[in-house]
Amino acid sequence: MDTNSNQLPNSFQSLSCPSRRGLLASLSLTLLALSACGGGGGGASAPPANGNPAANPAGNPAGPAPAYARLWVPNYNAGELRAWTRAALANDVDGMPDVTLTLPATSRPNALTFDATGALWVTDNFNNRLLQYGRGQLAATGAPVPQVSITSNGTSLANPIGLCFDGADNLWVAVTARLEMFIPTNLDNSGPTTPNRILQADLMDVPAQILFDAAGNLWLTSASFTPNRNAVLVFTPDQLAAGGMQVPRLTLRSNAFALVEGMRFDRAGNLWVSSNDGLNVARFDAANVALPAVATTRTLSPNASIEANLDDSATGRSVRKPGGLVFDRDGNLFVNSERGAVGGNSSAVVMFSAQQLLGLVGGQALSATRLIARSTSNPGFGGLALELP
Repeated sequence: MDTNSNQLPNSFQSLSCPSRRGLLASLSLTLLALSACGGGGGGASAPPANGNPAANPAGNPAGPAPAYARLWVPNYNAGELRAWTRAALANDVDGMPDVTLTLPATSRPNALTFDATGALWVTDNFNNRLLQYGRGQLAATGAPVPQVSITSNGTSLANPIGLCFDGADNLWVAVTARLEMFIPTNLDNSGPTTPNRILQADLMDVPAQILFDAAGNLWLTSASFTPNRNAVLVFTPDQLAAGGMQVPRLTLRSNAFALVEGMRFDRAGNLWVSSNDGLNVARFDAANVALPAVATTRTLSPNASIEANLDDSATGRSVRKPGGLVFDRDGNLFVNSERGAVGGNSSAVVMFSAQQLLGLVGGQALSATRLIARSTSNPGFGGLALELP
């Protein structure tokens, strides 16, 4: 696919950002057009991919993507990973998760992603390391020893946040002021590891969420405590291959951005971005975020947004201080929300239904359809991941 032509971002985004080996060849402009037609999972339009597209390619003509098995959520202060089954999330969940994994002492997990084998990778922000848990270690509550623990070489993996595998199984990690890439053979063994490539750019103050589209372009939320330095940055495959200092092919700025963290595409190719300090989840329509032929900066207003309400009580269903985002195949949106007015005193995961989002016009303080996992522990960035059966 020509990365110099105007394109819509891929609406078949993998929800847990796993390997895409074999995926790019299976996608076509026809499938991209179908994805923008609306409708629910299994209906007239193809649903987005979930989990590992090596096992279930996005838009696979053999059938729609399967429903996820579990939603995984990192809990920063508690040093835990928590998971709920799809069946449990059919109702409000205000009790114990179906599975809780306790990480090594002092761990502070920020984000999660699955690889092609179904192993779960975690960024440990406090200890400057990556932890990997095999698929078999995810079945039951406990404190399993990570299969792999990749640590800093002294300068690498500085305060990692988001992470994502590309189509060649390389792992990209968002660290302080840059992106670091590790090839598959550099992820096999525990211990200090040097990245195989580094990518930097202006406005890359605090890189957070990483996503890849069908053409292999990398999308990044870059947060900053200076509001006008918050942005979404997009890099082409050629730029990723070159590494070094790059001018993003597309830079998105917005008055809605304030400590931008989570980011996902919906089935129509619209881009959703959460702003932790802005207390909102903003939607930018697909046509407004199409990739240009040359380096471009666009300053956009959201086409719609989910805004915080004033309810910070224990029963509130608001997006107070939203972080990680993920869509399921039916178009429901999960948001990891700190909810407390001052950092994570009453955190939760909330879910907005596809029907709610279809009716979203302007800025609305929606009340979430589902309230999940209230907690007194700050979830941090809270990068979410969906696990396939």
